[in-house]
Amino acid sequence: MVLPTTEIKSQFSRHNQPLAGVRCQHGKLLRCENPDCWNEYRRSQVEPLPDTTEEMPFHCSADWHLWRLCPRGYAAQIYNHARRVAYKSKMFHASAANVANYFGWSERTVTRNFNLLVGYGFFEIATVSRGLTTNFRVFSHDEWKKSHPGKCPTKVFAARELTVHDPELEKRGYELGERLYNASGSRIKFKNWQTVNCLRTGLPMDTIVELFEEWYGGQESLNADRKGWRRHAPKKFYEYLTMKAASC
Repeated sequence: MVLPTTEIKSQFSRHNQPLAGVRCQHGKLLRCENPDCWNEYRRSQVEPLPDTTEEMPFHCSADWHLWRLCPRGYAAQIYNHARRVAYKSKMFHASAANVANYFGWSERTVTRNFNLLVGYGFFEIATVSRGLTTNFRVFSHDEWKKSHPGKCPTKVFAARELTVHDPELEKRGYELGERLYNASGSRIKFKNWQTVNCLRTGLPMDTIVELFEEWYGGQESLNADRKGWRRHAPKKFYEYLTMKAASC
């Protein structure tokens, strides 16, 4: 229900109970104690988040979103503070004045970012009463992600993270690790995820061992005067192996 501001003022006195859902001519909710009305209103006041196909080397988090929505970092700091205070209860009960005093900001800044967090779904107003502090329900990033599909970037996994829990593949990886260790004269030890990634190139195990013996013989002569080069040998060999696999 939308009424002119003057008509709304005439309907309320200081001690009257507020009417839920009443808005002035500017679209603002006045003296509403229905949290659903406030949540709906705040969500309608923000620009919808676009879907993203962005890739990055780290897992997505609430900070990734909030620093883009508020580059000065106010929203991210308030959200992280609320998560610490709420902990397992997931309820954050604090006035804008107290949060502003805690961070040394203006109350207006805190209120604006409360509204932003509610608008984008990281907070939800649980209870609101005139003259009392608003209760916020705080959502984790995992909870937020479920209700906002397609809004998070995709993590690009490094080579070591490509290993999945495949018992058969891991068993073959251990076998290959032993063969490569023996082929190096017990000087280079491969980790299981490294040997599994070698097997993922699609080359047979015997071929991988033959290529390693060929590669290792050349590296021994090239790095005869360099100490510690074997620490990076598994990585260097994997790069050599992928190049060979691509040329096959």
